[in-house]
Amino acid sequence: MSKHIINPLTSVSESSRLTDLPRYNDVYNENVKTLTKRFKRVFDSLEANLKPKTRISKRGKLKGSRLHMHSYNNKLFTQKEDKFNDFNTTFVFLLDVSGSMSANTSGVNNTVLSRLALSKAILKALSIALKKSLKGKIKIEVLLKSCPESTFQEHGNAGFLSRVYSSSVSSINPDVIDKINYSCPVADEQGNQSGSSTPELLLGKAVSYFLKNYIKTKNYLVFNMTDGDIYTNMSVDSERAGWSNKDNYKCMKKYFKGIPFVSILMGYGFSKEDMKHHPNPVLCTDDKFVVRLETTISKLARSLAQ
Repeated sequence: MSKHIINPLTSVSESSRLTDLPRYNDVYNENVKTLTKRFKRVFDSLEANLKPKTRISKRGKLKGSRLHMHSYNNKLFTQKEDKFNDFNTTFVFLLDVSGSMSANTSGVNNTVLSRLALSKAILKALSIALKKSLKGKIKIEVLLKSCPESTFQEHGNAGFLSRVYSSSVSSINPDVIDKINYSCPVADEQGNQSGSSTPELLLGKAVSYFLKNYIKTKNYLVFNMTDGDIYTNMSVDSERAGWSNKDNYKCMKKYFKGIPFVSILMGYGFSKEDMKHHPNPVLCTDDKFVVRLETTISKLARSLAQ
């Protein structure tokens, strides 16, 4: 059966596209609103610490009131230190949209919604908060990792990297994040989509290409958000070949060496051995997902200001 690529945000029926929202609409919006306030407080605090400061130095603009010290102190000049000029970065989120992301997790205010819905709420809250703070110095890119459960043009279960949101593109509204679903952007001639498995860093080369060609800021941080081990199949000359954690580790070494990369691992299904195959893993169990992710993002954002 032939397959073709579609835009999952515009070409899928409304009922399929909004899988989460009929059940979680109020809860989802509550999470977005609360998380936006929390992230804004974090970034407002960071912005305050980045305000230009004047320091005394051995070079710079001569400060007349210190000339009387010249015989015993050669720090007679003032310099303006403006870290904000160099604080120019992009948060790149790689979001797993496999079927297992439909499992329930804990949101804010003792709410319950799916892992994917909570991930979407976090990403939307971040995008809104950063538009209001730091003068847009931090950009956001949201990329979806997906892999169809059926073979694509007899070449196996090819992985797909889909760019669905960019704060650098003014015509794209953060509301587009609401429409993310569990489907892979591959459909048959009738427009039917399959579900998605978890390709993870099988998409390493595509991610590397994206970083080199689409990120224009001085710095960037990559956040890989997933709730499962690598699971997909490939076929070569009709022979099935699996994709394993060890293969993921090889891609990690090949494509992400020296790249600031953090793996946000959602849920409880990760052993210590599994975690070795993810770059800089941060385990976020369902009851600690929001807090751990918020802490991780805040810590990394502050590290850029050092």
